Amino acid sequence: MLWPIIAAQFTIFRVTMAGVNAMRPSDFDDIIAEQAAQQQVLLMALRRIAALSRAAGHDPAKIAVWWKQDGHDAMDEATFLVAPGHEGVVRTKAKARLDEIIEIGLR
Repeated sequence: MLWPIIAAQFTIFRVTMAGVNAMRPSDFDDIIAEQAAQQQVLLMALRRIAALSRAAGHDPAKIAVWWKQDGHDAMDEATFLVAPGHEGVVRTKAKARLDEIIEIGLR
């Protein structure tokens, strides 16, 4: 499944933020570039899934609903290391971004 890719993005962010005091600006550039590359891999995989779904006579929009729910469930189980009181906002934004990626990928 593709959830390990998504989990890896959030793990990189979490580990990075844990050591944020020792980081240089160029480190953030590297992290952003890595996350963008991982997002592109996820989009390519979702586009392939959409094409295979259509070829099999299935509607990618119905599959998107399942992927979103499964992704939201995974986000609910994930641990976010953020400032106290911010976990809800971070979790909500992560779910929204995931939904955007799924919508784009499964068109």
